[in-house]
Amino acid sequence: MHHLAIILVLFAAITASAQDLLTVPPLTQGERGAIIRIPVSGTITQSGTSQVGLSFPADVIRIRSVEGGEQFAYQCDQLLVSNVGVSSGSIGTMTVQCEEVSATTNGPLFEIVAEILRGPGISGPVQATNLVLNGTPIQNVTLVPGAVEAIGEPVLPRVTEGFTGNYPNPFARSSTFVFQVAKPGTATLVVRSLQGRLVLDLGTVNVTAGENQYQFSPDGWELAQGPYIMQLVTERDQYLHPFMVVK
Repeated sequence: MHHLAIILVLFAAITASAQDLLTVPPLTQGERGAIIRIPVSGTITQSGTSQVGLSFPADVIRIRSVEGGEQFAYQCDQLLVSNVGVSSGSIGTMTVQCEEVSATTNGPLFEIVAEILRGPGISGPVQATNLVLNGTPIQNVTLVPGAVEAIGEPVLPRVTEGFTGNYPNPFARSSTFVFQVAKPGTATLVVRSLQGRLVLDLGTVNVTAGENQYQFSPDGWELAQGPYIMQLVTERDQYLHPFMVVK
């Protein structure tokens, strides 16, 4: 009888010390476009249906799926994901439900499978926000947050060179030629016939990286009506653009 009393006291102490717990790894990293896995672990002290609320940085990751199964403490063949949305500030939310939780479940519950959306240096919090067991919100659950971070080399936009057009075209008095260059410096503009013969040497112009404009007027150059080619010569290459002069 004495031993039974001791066992009952120990069991009561263990039960009293048990507390619901949900944790996310401190930091999960991946390069832009990479698929990452974020395990959600914890201790569930009641059997039955559990619902775990989660938040994540929707501008950093895109949720692909939530996976469970026999290898997880939840052992749910199919998790129910609901209430997926994005609130102000690009904070994503969702709820993961399992109807087969055993009491004192301890360990990895399920995994969030997500894709890194942005380049390096971008991060945001991933965390469990609440726990509902058998329809009752748990007030004293311990929630340990984590984070995701994009790493790797910056993805630089590919700079293209060449003409993007001229307006108006055809034209009689003047037209604005728009072109792109990769590096700041100088470029040369010349006008040629369709056969490639040099018609006008417009000289060297200062250019900036990105979009540039050149205002061209045939007045005073005695250009006859007809089609011509504007040639752009940069440090990288040369580019041609057809245009039409009308009288």
